[in-house]
Amino acid sequence: MKNISIFYPQDEFTSEQLQKLEFAGKVSFTDNIKNCSLKEIIRISKNADIVAVNPIVGEDSSRQLLEILKKSSNIKGLALNSTNINYIDKQYCKERNIAVTVVPNCATTQAVAEQTLLILLGSAKRIFINGYKAQKRNFQQELGNELFGKTLGIIGINAVSEEIVKLAKPFGLRIFVWNDIPMRLETAHRKSLEEVLTKSDFITINLPETETNKKFISKEKISIIKKNAVLINLSSRTLIDETAMFEALKNRYVDQYIYETNRLTSSPLQNTEYAIAFKPISKHTQESKNRSQELWVNNIVALSRNTPINLVN
Repeated sequence: MKNISIFYPQDEFTSEQLQKLEFAGKVSFTDNIKNCSLKEIIRISKNADIVAVNPIVGEDSSRQLLEILKKSSNIKGLALNSTNINYIDKQYCKERNIAVTVVPNCATTQAVAEQTLLILLGSAKRIFINGYKAQKRNFQQELGNELFGKTLGIIGINAVSEEIVKLAKPFGLRIFVWNDIPMRLETAHRKSLEEVLTKSDFITINLPETETNKKFISKEKISIIKKNAVLINLSSRTLIDETAMFEALKNRYVDQYIYETNRLTSSPLQNTEYAIAFKPISKHTQESKNRSQELWVNNIVALSRNTPINLVN
């Protein structure tokens, strides 16, 4: 029988999920991993065959997780209740034959698509800009625009992109899409990347975070974006050349850039009101949490049976 350590409160699981876990092995629950010291986590994990954790974030997350794995010689499976794997040392896990599983993106597709539409409306109506000005006691409000008749450009086709098209179409938007591997989306027009950049009033970036895609929206690409366009990026900050974007915003060439981040330290974007930053909340709704947790439990059970699913290594 496998020893399974879950760093999450037991009362957060449904009775059906607890029953699944009970059959998977000898399970122990711990309040959130964020409430434990590193020494305590290592003590709990030391004899575990499978460790299941909620996302670990922060500058030291990669180092801390690696230290936990190095001092827990029995671990054969790591189940993350997350789609983010950036802090995982995949090479070390491969060398140790530790199977690492994540929650697939399908759990959060609807949440991210709806958040994109919300930002689309908010930027068009200048809600974010005017809200910021009002906080600064500046009540000279800027006039917004209607979405009807405008063009939405989508860079990168995935499940979120498909859902965005469904949600945005009823607003009367013309929708252009581009993908590195040509793909079609129903009711959207497939265009070249240049056409998407030069003809879209709103652009949403839906590309994966990879080494190849670093600064995909480069200084050169920013220079050909349609004047006064709005860029929405709920994928990754690494996709954008932030220095070039700051210059485009400062010179009022790009109207607004809306993105998610945990911190703004050392970013030039913190120096302009037209770069609008949100904490990474687009994936987090009650429904996506429920879906993610169900998939997480399934991943834990699959690891216990030595038939892992949703592997990243």
